[in-house]
Amino acid sequence: MKMDMEVYNLKISEIENQFQTLQNRLTTEQQINRRLFDWIDEGIFFLDSELRIQDNYSSKMEKLLGQKALAGKSITELFENRIPEKLINETVDYLTFMFQKDLDEETISELNQLEEVEYHHQGRLGLWSASVFLSFKFHRIYENNEIQFLIGIVKDISFIK
Repeated sequence: MKMDMEVYNLKISEIENQFQTLQNRLTTEQQINRRLFDWIDEGIFFLDSELRIQDNYSSKMEKLLGQKALAGKSITELFENRIPEKLINETVDYLTFMFQKDLDEETISELNQLEEVEYHHQGRLGLWSASVFLSFKFHRIYENNEIQFLIGIVKDISFIK
């Protein structure tokens, strides 16, 4: 009985060590991903099927959009009072189509109305303080042959205008 308990404790210790090793590797990978996100000169974010921004997005997103704490915001909230309402509605339709697996991504991409859009920054009083021209592109992220997320990539194209 004492031998069984020693074996049991040894196994628990091995499992705890393996768990700690995996946890350390995960932390390292997360730090590397965060550095990559912060280094890239484009805004990168992920949308779920409810068109909400996920926790992982590049810091450049906040700079490009002039907004903080983007995680959990819907795409509608992100654009409200910053681009025309008609364009917001067309974007919601387009992104909803992107989550339909039976529709070809390349064909649907032609519906993207945000490839070149004037985006208005708001000042403290909620009035437009400046505007920039941004380009948004979206791609599907699959897991087990199902669309899990959309990745959004945002560039400032003001210098081209």
